[in-house]
Amino acid sequence: MDRMNLVEGFLIFTGVSTGYLHMGWSGPSGATSGWTSDGVTGGSSVGPVERTGLGISNVGFAHVVNISVRAVAMPKGLLRVSSTAGTFRFRWYQANSQATATTVYANLWLRQTS
Repeated sequence: MDRMNLVEGFLIFTGVSTGYLHMGWSGPSGATSGWTSDGVTGGSSVGPVERTGLGISNVGFAHVVNISVRAVAMPKGLLRVSSTAGTFRFRWYQANSQATATTVYANLWLRQTS
Protein backbone atom coordinates (compact mmCIF):
# COMPACT_ATOMS: atom_id res chain seq x y z
CA MET A 1 0.00 0.00 0.00
CA ASP A 2 1.35 3.46 -0.94
CA ARG A 3 1.63 6.11 1.76
CA MET A 4 1.96 9.89 1.25
CA ASN A 5 4.16 11.97 3.59
CA LEU A 6 4.90 15.67 3.89
CA VAL A 7 8.66 16.34 4.07
CA GLU A 8 10.16 19.72 4.84
CA GLY A 9 13.33 21.30 6.09
CA PHE A 10 15.04 24.50 7.18
CA LEU A 11 18.71 25.02 6.26
CA ILE A 12 20.93 27.95 7.21
CA PHE A 13 24.04 28.40 5.05
CA THR A 14 26.72 30.75 3.72
CA GLY A 15 29.22 30.68 0.88
CA VAL A 16 30.00 32.64 -2.27
CA SER A 17 27.29 33.48 -4.80
CA THR A 18 28.83 31.21 -7.46
CA GLY A 19 29.23 28.24 -5.11
CA TYR A 20 25.52 27.43 -4.90
CA LEU A 21 23.96 25.05 -2.41
CA HIS A 22 22.57 22.03 -4.27
CA MET A 23 20.20 19.73 -2.44
CA GLY A 24 18.03 16.71 -3.09
CA TRP A 25 16.38 13.58 -1.75
CA SER A 26 16.86 9.87 -2.35
CA GLY A 27 14.65 6.99 -1.32
CA PRO A 28 14.01 3.28 -1.65
CA SER A 29 12.90 1.64 -4.89
CA GLY A 30 9.37 2.72 -5.79
CA ALA A 31 9.48 5.98 -3.81
CA THR A 32 8.42 9.13 -5.65
CA SER A 33 8.24 12.76 -4.63
CA GLY A 34 7.28 16.21 -5.77
CA TRP A 35 9.25 18.95 -4.01
CA THR A 36 10.87 22.38 -4.32
CA SER A 37 14.06 23.83 -2.79
CA ASP A 38 12.46 27.17 -1.83
CA GLY A 39 15.85 28.89 -1.92
CA VAL A 40 16.89 32.31 -3.24
CA THR A 41 18.07 32.27 -6.88
CA GLY A 42 19.63 35.72 -7.06
CA GLY A 43 23.42 35.39 -6.93
CA SER A 44 25.02 38.58 -5.61
CA SER A 45 21.74 40.47 -5.14
CA VAL A 46 18.33 39.51 -3.82
CA GLY A 47 16.48 37.46 -6.38
CA PRO A 48 13.36 35.35 -6.71
CA VAL A 49 12.74 32.18 -4.74
CA GLU A 50 13.33 28.90 -6.60
CA ARG A 51 10.01 27.02 -6.69
CA THR A 52 10.49 24.69 -9.63
CA GLY A 53 8.66 21.39 -9.19
CA LEU A 54 11.20 18.57 -8.83
CA GLY A 55 11.07 14.78 -8.59
CA ILE A 56 12.92 12.51 -6.17
CA SER A 57 15.96 12.21 -8.45
CA ASN A 58 16.18 15.96 -9.28
CA VAL A 59 18.53 18.45 -7.64
CA GLY A 60 17.28 21.79 -6.33
CA PHE A 61 19.48 24.77 -5.55
CA ALA A 62 19.83 27.99 -3.61
CA HIS A 63 22.27 30.86 -4.10
CA VAL A 64 24.13 32.79 -1.46
CA VAL A 65 23.10 36.42 -1.69
CA ASN A 66 25.86 37.94 0.46
CA ILE A 67 28.76 36.02 2.02
CA SER A 68 28.51 38.04 5.24
CA VAL A 69 24.82 37.18 5.72
CA ARG A 70 23.49 33.70 6.37
CA ALA A 71 20.92 32.50 3.85
CA VAL A 72 17.99 30.12 4.31
CA ALA A 73 16.52 27.38 2.12
CA MET A 74 13.31 25.60 3.05
CA PRO A 75 12.95 22.45 0.92
CA LYS A 76 9.50 20.88 1.06
CA GLY A 77 7.30 18.46 -0.81
CA LEU A 78 5.35 15.22 -0.82
CA LEU A 79 6.95 11.79 -0.64
CA ARG A 80 5.05 8.69 -1.71
CA VAL A 81 6.50 5.41 -0.50
CA SER A 82 5.45 1.92 -1.57
CA SER A 83 5.95 -1.46 0.08
CA THR A 84 9.73 -1.52 -0.53
CA ALA A 85 11.69 -0.93 2.68
CA GLY A 86 14.64 1.47 2.66
CA THR A 87 16.05 4.78 3.79
CA PHE A 88 14.82 8.23 2.74
CA ARG A 89 17.72 10.72 2.71
CA PHE A 90 18.31 14.43 2.25
CA ARG A 91 21.66 15.39 0.74
CA TRP A 92 23.39 18.68 -0.01
CA TYR A 93 26.65 19.75 -1.61
CA GLN A 94 28.51 22.78 -2.93
CA ALA A 95 27.93 22.83 -6.69
CA ASN A 96 31.13 24.59 -7.83
CA SER A 97 34.63 24.49 -6.41
CA GLN A 98 35.43 27.81 -4.73
CA ALA A 99 38.11 29.17 -2.40
CA THR A 100 35.32 29.86 0.09
CA ALA A 101 33.41 26.76 1.17
CA THR A 102 29.63 26.60 1.31
CA THR A 103 28.80 25.98 4.97
CA VAL A 104 25.55 24.55 6.35
CA TYR A 105 25.08 25.58 9.99
CA ALA A 106 23.72 23.85 13.08
CA ASN A 107 20.09 24.34 14.06
CA LEU A 108 18.86 23.08 10.72
CA TRP A 109 15.95 20.68 10.80
CA LEU A 110 14.18 18.12 8.64
CA ARG A 111 10.84 16.52 9.40
CA GLN A 112 8.43 14.06 7.93
CA THR A 113 4.71 14.05 8.67
CA SER A 114 2.58 11.07 7.67
